[in-house]
Amino acid sequence: MGKNKDSLHFVDFLVDTGADYTMMSKFDAAAIGIDYEEIKGKEIVFEAANMTSIRGKETRLIMNLRDSVFSIPVIITKGENERVLGRIGFFDKFDVTFKQKRGMIIIEEG
Repeated sequence: MGKNKDSLHFVDFLVDTGADYTMMSKFDAAAIGIDYEEIKGKEIVFEAANMTSIRGKETRLIMNLRDSVFSIPVIITKGENERVLGRIGFFDKFDVTFKQKRGMIIIEEG
């Protein structure tokens, strides 16, 4: 959620079981009211699976999934990138099952 805590923004994420952190670009973050420049803390640099360096800042994102409202850490990146839902915070709260043959992901509160 952004500055207006009473409003909801629907955002699609790619579920990435290989990603530790959830990530979104500063452009996507701005669309939901998060200003990259206002995020407290130092800029961090880390390597993605394809060995490219990614710069960003860590903050918290309030998520609403069915009847559950929770907060997860999210890296807001400086560049353009996919919105990725990583394991930390999300997979700790939910059991995630992949049904490959049916093309389904089943998410249940754990």
